[in-house]
Amino acid sequence: MPLTNETDEPSVSKNDLELEETVLALKREKRARKTNVTKIRHNLEKLCAQKSKLNRGEIEAEIEALWDALETGLSVMDELCSTYIKSNQAEAKEAILKEQENFESDGHQTVEKAQQVIKEYLSSISEQGQK
Repeated sequence: MPLTNETDEPSVSKNDLELEETVLALKREKRARKTNVTKIRHNLEKLCAQKSKLNRGEIEAEIEALWDALETGLSVMDELCSTYIKSNQAEAKEAILKEQENFESDGHQTVEKAQQVIKEYLSSISEQGQK
């Protein structure tokens, strides 16, 4: 039985708790942003797969939405990385940097594919016009 306010639990400072709450909030935000990017990416891929009903305007709008969502997601990941640096969590920082790189790469690849579909579509229209 402790004589004072001593316990077996390690003491956690108020700053540590605030940092942990910040990390949890950023992780939730990251998850939501990544989900949004995935939905937009899948919709864009679906639009591009509809070769017979290709709508250039819709594809371009989805590309723009994807860029915006990627930027927002990357911003949240930057903030999370910064929080990891402040709390000396080197492994977590490295993991988020790798995740960020893959996230950005996947988005760029999807945009490049969509732009290629538009290019091919425009090329086919100009060929049909020349016949």
